[in-house]
Amino acid sequence: MAGSTAMTISTTLLLFLVLPAAISAVPADLNKDFIDTNCKTTLYPDICYTSIIAYAGDIEVSPAKLARVAVDHSFNSIRSIALYVLNNSGKFNNNNDKTTVGVLKDCNKNFEDAVLQVQRSNREIRYLDFSVSKEALLFKISNVQTWLSAALTNQETCATELANIKSELHDKVVNSKKFVSIALALVNSYAKAAQAN
Repeated sequence: MAGSTAMTISTTLLLFLVLPAAISAVPADLNKDFIDTNCKTTLYPDICYTSIIAYAGDIEVSPAKLARVAVDHSFNSIRSIALYVLNNSGKFNNNNDKTTVGVLKDCNKNFEDAVLQVQRSNREIRYLDFSVSKEALLFKISNVQTWLSAALTNQETCATELANIKSELHDKVVNSKKFVSIALALVNSYAKAAQAN
């Protein structure tokens, strides 16, 4: 009898230790699968997945939360490049070449616009009010889509101009453009999901 009591206690303890881990593993896997599936709809699925997977617990399986994280991440990326340009602008034109000066000036303006557009997107998606009508929600999402698309165009213009200079700045702009592209793709997916509901 004492043996069966010990066995029951051992089994109960084992269930208390193993069962919560097994239960919590299921949602985490679902979250990762959700992120993986959505990232595969972007132009840069590997970058998307590796940059967003750390937020799987926050995202759960919500297209809205996934879009928010992607826009926030793209804003952090583009802001980081803007600071880099600001702190290193003299480094990119040591010989005072007029063509390079013009390209850097144009690129700086395009990039400033892109930063503002992604910042607007980030603010808009962060404070979406889900209690408003479907039409109002879709209008706000379309604002985010428009601003991200414009930011992508500005970044593309800058990257094209910088391609002739062959600087490390070009590579950084191209990299930040990938994050804005990912954010736009995931916002587009969110718009489809919101439209369907």
